[in-house]
Amino acid sequence: MARYPILPLYTDAYLGDTMHLSLEEHGAYLKLLMIMWRSEHCRIADSDRDIARMLGVNVKRWRERIRPRIEHFFDHDSGHFLIQKRLKKERGKCEKRSAVARANALKSLETRSAKAPATAEQTHQQNASYPYPYPEKRESPPIKSPPANSGPKIAKGNGHDKQARGTRLPPDWQPDDDDIAFAAALGLDPADTAARFRDYWHDKPGANGRKLRWTATWRNWCRRAADSRRPRPRDQGIMVAAARIARRLDSE
Repeated sequence: MARYPILPLYTDAYLGDTMHLSLEEHGAYLKLLMIMWRSEHCRIADSDRDIARMLGVNVKRWRERIRPRIEHFFDHDSGHFLIQKRLKKERGKCEKRSAVARANALKSLETRSAKAPATAEQTHQQNASYPYPYPEKRESPPIKSPPANSGPKIAKGNGHDKQARGTRLPPDWQPDDDDIAFAAALGLDPADTAARFRDYWHDKPGANGRKLRWTATWRNWCRRAADSRRPRPRDQGIMVAAARIARRLDSE
């Protein structure tokens, strides 16, 4: 199966369109979006039996309780498949960016190959065609032994001269498309997260404000932000109890 980039999820737009859904309906809708994203043509077969199996529910519950609540988000493709127009559009953008990146990488490889140094055989042919003789090589004088009382000289240094040095976050730094997609996939608001990230690192003094790879620093920042928003065990118990009450009310 082909591999595709991380599914972009714009939380503000998603919540604005799905506030009327129950917890179960949210889960069903999101899972179908993820399955479509991983499929080759970004679609799934319009089969109640197959979809119910994907969601882990029986066909009756999918057909009578869940599908009527979320089917307006989908459209039909070729009469036998379901698609989500916004999802398919985002998939096209990702595929276009990937194609451009592959083309740039191939072009860069061709440029480096053209600038590669000549082979040993080419160098020999060039030397043979040179019109003037090269000067004869002189033998190197013998190496004198150092005095007995002289030890090896140790170069002074702090040991960090050859290590790579980080840089500070540029004043006009903005997250690129991949950074935005990474934050959105973790359920974060990319704009708010980027503002906090920028303010923090611009105010960070000294060597601690320098980093070798700001992309990796951004990803770690997003992971910590997402972890801090996850519900504690007590909150999870409350959410589970609320879901049970909602299911009980739906069944009445």
